[in-house]
Amino acid sequence: MSTDSILFQDIFDIKDLDPQGKRFDRVSRLVGRSENYEMDLTLDFNAEIYPLKVGEKFSLVLASSLSLEASASVGGVEKKESWRERAPGERDLSDEYEYVMFGKVYRYEDSNKGSTAGQQVSVYVSYGGLLMCLEGDYRHLQNLTVGENIYLLMRNLTKAQRELDREREKLERQEKKLILDIKKAAKENQMNSCKVMAKDLVRTRRNVQKFYQMKTQLQAVGLRIQTLSSSNQMAEAMKGATKAMGSMNKQMNLPQIQKIMMDFEKESEMMDMKDELMNDAIDDAMEEEEDEEESDEIVNKVLDEIGISFNQELNQVPTGFKQPAHEKVAQTESNDAALQARLDNLRRE
Repeated sequence: MSTDSILFQDIFDIKDLDPQGKRFDRVSRLVGRSENYEMDLTLDFNAEIYPLKVGEKFSLVLASSLSLEASASVGGVEKKESWRERAPGERDLSDEYEYVMFGKVYRYEDSNKGSTAGQQVSVYVSYGGLLMCLEGDYRHLQNLTVGENIYLLMRNLTKAQRELDREREKLERQEKKLILDIKKAAKENQMNSCKVMAKDLVRTRRNVQKFYQMKTQLQAVGLRIQTLSSSNQMAEAMKGATKAMGSMNKQMNLPQIQKIMMDFEKESEMMDMKDELMNDAIDDAMEEEEDEEESDEIVNKVLDEIGISFNQELNQVPTGFKQPAHEKVAQTESNDAALQARLDNLRRE
């Protein structure tokens, strides 16, 4: 079966029937809530040919075609299908469902206003006067477009289980009756009748077990349908993500990016070199003679302070032996003269 034609699919719980009262004998309006996508459904249906009850579950599918093959397209535009009778022996999507309607999408509007506008939308479809409103996240309804012809297909998931339960209860009542009849026949010593009824009792119990197994299988089918619906939604999300990643990969040119990074590194080094050369040129241009004279003056002040301190420390340094006073005075004057000469030489330099 091709899934190209399926526009929407989910399982709905019937919350209410005819909430505003029944207006038509053959038509009822149901209000339901989906299990997977949390969609709200309001649907008019023919209750005479397809009765439903509150609390039941049904699978709902919206499809653009009933064909089991991939839809054909002309010039990239999908061909719209109109209602037609099936050929003898032909199988289509409706064989898997119990109730089918054909209609057209006539309105598509935002459900909310303000900052959340566009996130919740409502789609309105008319099936020959029977109306449907499907409300929920726009991502799950974006395949539906105004003016498009669509099929609605429904299959009750709990009706078959309820019928099985009803038949099983009948068999269980029959089983209890057979047990009473066997006891009665045994008391009357009718052994042949007991053997026949015992065989019927065995067959009845086997049928009861088969009904339990069939109910379990139907529950498993419902779970599989829900799992497939979730998997389909996950596939759609992965499809969008894959398309986005492919677009980004096409935009990225690795050789070009590598060349850009190399050029950036080259220009950065060149800018550092030019910055260093400009700093050196600025330093050379800003150095003047006044700065040199100021520097000499500072050096002279420092040297004068060192000289004074140094002379004072020399006068206080003790010697290891005593000298005559006149020799000591002469030596001191000689040392002072030598020190002063050295200071004069430093100033001239």
